[in-house]
Amino acid sequence: VGVTPPLNAPKWLWKRAWGVGKRAVPVLHAADALDLGRPLTDTCVNLHCLWWKALAGDREAWALLPPVTRSVVARPLRWLYPRLHHQNVAIRTAFIDREIDRVMAEADREGDKVLVVVLGGGFDTRALRAAARAHASGGDPGAGGPAFLEVDLPEVARLKQDLVHKRYLRRRPEQAAYVNRTLALAGANLSDSGDRARLLQE
Repeated sequence: VGVTPPLNAPKWLWKRAWGVGKRAVPVLHAADALDLGRPLTDTCVNLHCLWWKALAGDREAWALLPPVTRSVVARPLRWLYPRLHHQNVAIRTAFIDREIDRVMAEADREGDKVLVVVLGGGFDTRALRAAARAHASGGDPGAGGPAFLEVDLPEVARLKQDLVHKRYLRRRPEQAAYVNRTLALAGANLSDSGDRARLLQE
């Protein structure tokens, strides 16, 4: 997929890196309540993944991180981190992006509209990256491009909403119209049959 593989490092180094990250995340997010109004919780390592994406060069992930502590993964510091967990995230991201681009190109040829449904979306940045590309191209924010529906547990969906509106769009207000058209969030527990039925009806 055109991404450099992670280091062929010994198992102890991977475990050590995981342990450092696990201890660091609560410290990095200690002041979240100051700009978000409440603390963030690391449900299913969503926050870990967000930092790994930023380490891998994802500008939208960087824009979702806390105001001060995000400097630890800024350039040139981020180039000093060994290619471990964040490189696996980069490979997965590149593969999924390639497949979505392939489907999008096919839909464009057929004149079809595309809705990308992201199950267990967490703090995924794919919709934000699509909105940023649409804004950069100068296109009409009300037309064209894929739409994304991200589904996750209700608390995670609420946290993502806060991150997007209280942090991302505060930093990039010019993208608001594009983000509002591109991204929809739905809170549902997919292991619950009632939630699944409600989601399908909506």
